[in-house]
Amino acid sequence: MHLVIGSVISTWRTTAGLTQEQLAEKLSVSAQAVSNWENGKNQPSVEKLYQLAEVLEIPFSTLIGESTDPLSFDWELKERGDSLEKMFTRIKTIAQHDGLEETYRALYYARDAHSGQRRRKQKFTCVEPDFFIHPLEMTCHLLSMQIEEDAILAVSLLHDVCNKTGVDPDELPFSKTVRHSVMLLTKYKDPALTKEEQNIQYFDGISQDRIAAVVKLVERCNNVSTMIQVFSRERLSEYIVETETFVLPLLKEVRRTWPEYGNLTHLVKIQMVPMLETAKLLLLMSGRHTPAPAGVPET
Repeated sequence: MHLVIGSVISTWRTTAGLTQEQLAEKLSVSAQAVSNWENGKNQPSVEKLYQLAEVLEIPFSTLIGESTDPLSFDWELKERGDSLEKMFTRIKTIAQHDGLEETYRALYYARDAHSGQRRRKQKFTCVEPDFFIHPLEMTCHLLSMQIEEDAILAVSLLHDVCNKTGVDPDELPFSKTVRHSVMLLTKYKDPALTKEEQNIQYFDGISQDRIAAVVKLVERCNNVSTMIQVFSRERLSEYIVETETFVLPLLKEVRRTWPEYGNLTHLVKIQMVPMLETAKLLLLMSGRHTPAPAGVPET
């Protein structure tokens, strides 16, 4: 019983981001007492057990070992958002009603181009989602923000077509405006440049084009909301750095240069920044240990 309680205390203390010293201070005991509990040398008194449950914000039954796995939840993982069919129908209906000709054609062109392609499988499901769901989600987000410019919606639907199929942007059967923005959003590898230099060149081009810049912000916001489930720790770390180095400055540039998109930049920021901070926290917690807050020595 001592070892079970000690393990639970240690696990939930770490989950709460507390050092042994910090937990000891909250309980008015010594750090050595907490260490002894976690090592199974001693057991807290009943009074301290109730205090521990309160401080760690867990049920008393969990603390005393009736549930030994604090992260065992009876949750059903649900599909995110609307189905592909619902989003497709929504975009199609709006495009037909409002006479958005390029959006309508891009909807079918992108569906055919991405046919059979799958997004990376998420860690907690065996489902490999259809890649087409990504541009559909982006376009629905734009519509929800009352952005119904034909070229923007078309580029949102087409932005990944050239990357995924190898089609040259100039060969796309759309207007020059749409082709140009898709070209800017298409990444080309240049062996003469470092990855950082390629990113500088890539994002600099996007920042000069209103449509490409708006679509890029919505694309990154959508990706950030799913990256935790699909990226390795290394790729996730790189993605966080890339987003903070290039995408957040792009967001400020869009807000300054095209203030009519103030609502969009605000919504993207308040969704994307907290997700980035959550990703950082998960990376820290998935390492060898959870670092103590600045200025607090670790045990």
